[in-house]
Amino acid sequence: MNAREILDELLRNRALVRCLLRAIGVFDDRAIVVQADTKIAHVGRVVVLAIDDATAELVRGRGQRVVGPTEIPPIADDDETRAPLAILDAIVHAHNRSPHTVDAALCAYRVLPSIAEDRREPYWNAIVGALDDATREELQKLLPKR
Repeated sequence: MNAREILDELLRNRALVRCLLRAIGVFDDRAIVVQADTKIAHVGRVVVLAIDDATAELVRGRGQRVVGPTEIPPIADDDETRAPLAILDAIVHAHNRSPHTVDAALCAYRVLPSIAEDRREPYWNAIVGALDDATREELQKLLPKR
């Protein structure tokens, strides 16, 4: 699975979508969140997820509601959203080369056991695959030895 497929899958988690919508002040349960490169026919109740700042600004410039990297809410202890939010957060940080990428990846690593077994490896591979070499090496030093 690539990052796009994983994000599509995460966005089918209604609790995560509600969490993202509330982070930008949208309380309409009929609203949906789509990825920035999704073709949108009707934008009335659509909020766009942009995993990088440039795309977020471009979409905002078109008057669309956006959840960008700065709007992703902090990971809380809410069992329903904790794992998918941690995966989403790690992917976003990795794509943006954020100084918090390693912390976000470690948080995602810690929630992997709560994710369905067949999803763990593809999710982790998408996060690690988005890292630059230096960040990947730094992360490997911090992970438990197997």
